[in-house]
Amino acid sequence: KETKNKEYNREILGIIIISFGLLSAISLFSSKTGIIGVFLKNIYFTLMGFGGFIFPLIIIALGILLIINKFDVNEDEKSIYLLILFFCFLTLLDIKSHSLSTFTIRITQSLELSKEGLGGGVIGAAFGYLFLKLFGSVGSYIIISFIIFISILLFTEIKIKDFFKKRKLNITVSDERI
Repeated sequence: KETKNKEYNREILGIIIISFGLLSAISLFSSKTGIIGVFLKNIYFTLMGFGGFIFPLIIIALGILLIINKFDVNEDEKSIYLLILFFCFLTLLDIKSHSLSTFTIRITQSLELSKEGLGGGVIGAAFGYLFLKLFGSVGSYIIISFIIFISILLFTEIKIKDFFKKRKLNITVSDERI
C-alpha cells in the first residue's frame, strides 16, 4: 500500500510540475496568464534571457519524467547535471552577446537584452563575466565545452571507453560487410 501511495504522490507531483511548466510557457507568449504569468515572464527573462524560453520546457520534461518514473526527486545528482548544462547554455549566450567590461556594465547590458528575451540574463552575465575574466574568450569556450561534455557523460552514465569500444565494433562489423 505504501508503494502505491508513493507512486500516486509521484504522479500528482508530476502533474503539478507540468501544469506549472505549461503556465510558465504560455506566460512567455500571452498576457492572459494574470499577475503570476507576468511575474514569471519577468523573472525568467531577467534571470535567464533567451534561456527563459527553454526553462519552462525543462520544467515540463521533469514533470513527465517524474510521472513515468524516470526521475527521482531524491536523486539530486541528475538534477545538478541538468542545472550545470543549463547554466553553461546561459553562459555561452552571454559570452556571445557581450565583450569584456565591468561587472555592472555587463549586468546592465544583460537586463537590456533580457527585456527582448535575448542573451543569458543576469545568471549568464554573472557566469560569463567570471569565465571571461578567468579564462578569456577562447579559454571560456574550451572550459565550458568540457564542462558540458562531462555533465552529459555523468547525466547519461556513458563511459568514454565503452563509447569507443562500441564504435570500434561497429567499424569492424561494417568493414566485414564490404
